[in-house]
Amino acid sequence: MLSFTPSTDKELLENLSKEIFCDNFNANVGYILLADNNNAGLAEFSVGKVSRFIRADVREQYKDKGYRDFFTRAILYRLGQVSPEIEINYYAPYFEQFGFKRYGKDKMRIDTRNLVFSGDCKHKE
Repeated sequence: MLSFTPSTDKELLENLSKEIFCDNFNANVGYILLADNNNAGLAEFSVGKVSRFIRADVREQYKDKGYRDFFTRAILYRLGQVSPEIEINYYAPYFEQFGFKRYGKDKMRIDTRNLVFSGDCKHKE
């Protein structure tokens, strides 16, 4: 079963970030994807009037199961509940399916009232 939960455990967040992103964790709160109660992924973002989706990914053993897609959708949905806008500080066509538009040279942004989840989630049990 998949679920996700917020965490402020700096050691856990830092360890997962180094394993998944090969980089330090740079936020105050992270969301951890759980697969059968095992830490499977990490999302990093900031929340505010404009929330910023920084990155989300899964550990190597959870790749190719659609978990990252599930997790990204869940995080975007949650951010849409608390912020009027979401910004992504890089361009990736993947996010266009949710209604994101290019903003500036390399960013994407959406008014959360326009956030859509019409495509199929890639998650497979």
